[in-house]
Amino acid sequence: MLTSLTLEREAPPTCVWMDAGVLTYRLCDRDLDCENCPLDLALHGASSLCAARRPGAIAPPRAQPSFPDDRIYFRGHTWLRPAGAEDRFRFGLDGFAGLLISPPRRIRAHVSPGPVRGGQTICTIHVEEGALAVGAPMDAEVLMWNDPLFEEPQRLAADPCGRGWLAELSVDGREAERAGSPAAGAADRARMDFRRFLRQAGRLLLLDHGADLASLCARGSATDLRRIIGGEAMLSLLREMIF
Repeated sequence: MLTSLTLEREAPPTCVWMDAGVLTYRLCDRDLDCENCPLDLALHGASSLCAARRPGAIAPPRAQPSFPDDRIYFRGHTWLRPAGAEDRFRFGLDGFAGLLISPPRRIRAHVSPGPVRGGQTICTIHVEEGALAVGAPMDAEVLMWNDPLFEEPQRLAADPCGRGWLAELSVDGREAERAGSPAAGAADRARMDFRRFLRQAGRLLLLDHGADLASLCARGSATDLRRIIGGEAMLSLLREMIF
């Protein structure tokens, strides 16, 4: 069963290669910065298991998501951006979420314009694997939905910080600033969540499916991940990141 990994740890996390079953025991002393880890580079480059490394073998492509600094970001990879009038904000998913999700097939609103509580599901995004619930980042009032997005849901993955916004909300702007974080904090959260995603996907692929590292590297592409671990497992991973 999947478990959520917290950002604050009392002890160093285990190495992703230990989670994958390649190493018997090793703690990470680099805060999961695998890209700059000598061990990771050696295992990828020197080992016959990964002679031909492919960046998307067990994780999505490492594109750089955009985090515009004109908005406030929240856990669950959502944002609020001022929309003209005082305490009126546009609401959407950030660039990291846009990279993770497959192009949406449908977006369904769960509430009519009116008050909602923080965390309450206000819409679901139907992707290849199933439905992702998106909750309000804080107590708010739904003012309107982005109707063109419902007609062209693929905008959400293609332009999450632009035309892919979900709704306009009325919230307390000062409370939003206290509850959220600026772009730099959102980028840090995305990097940490990407590493969490890598660890969880690698564990599923190598342990739950009996695959070995060689087969992963040989088969690897970003889209293969969904097919190899299955829609239900992929949806569970997405739900740990986007909510």
